[in-house]
Amino acid sequence: MRVPALQTIVVKPELIRIVRRENSRKWQVHYKIEGVKTWFRKSVQTTDVDKAIQLAERMWMKATFDHEEGRPVISKKFKPVAEVVLRRLNEEIQAGTARPIAKDYVSAIALTQTAWLKRLPCCMRVLDLKVPAVTVGAERF
Repeated sequence: MRVPALQTIVVKPELIRIVRRENSRKWQVHYKIEGVKTWFRKSVQTTDVDKAIQLAERMWMKATFDHEEGRPVISKKFKPVAEVVLRRLNEEIQAGTARPIAKDYVSAIALTQTAWLKRLPCCMRVLDLKVPAVTVGAERF
């Protein structure tokens, strides 16, 4: 069960609050984005309350814009970033504005993403995939 922090300041009800835990001097922001069920938590790296409130509002606004534009809000994982890039590349390919290498990028990301989702090294997943033969000039690969 979550232990509530001793010091909590509500910046925007049900959206943003700053919290200071008992074993820390720095503030932490907790914010929620409309349409997303989870609360996001991040340190604002300051001990000043006014500066923490200002930074908390900026973090919430940036995360809201990222969510509205289809970018991952906070993620260091491959899958959410790959999904955003794949979506953008596929839109460019369908519109006919993509660079010629875009299809190669889509294939490479799809292969890598499949390997990561299965949690196996890439070299092991590539052996399991049925990849059609590619002909370049007179040589078949």
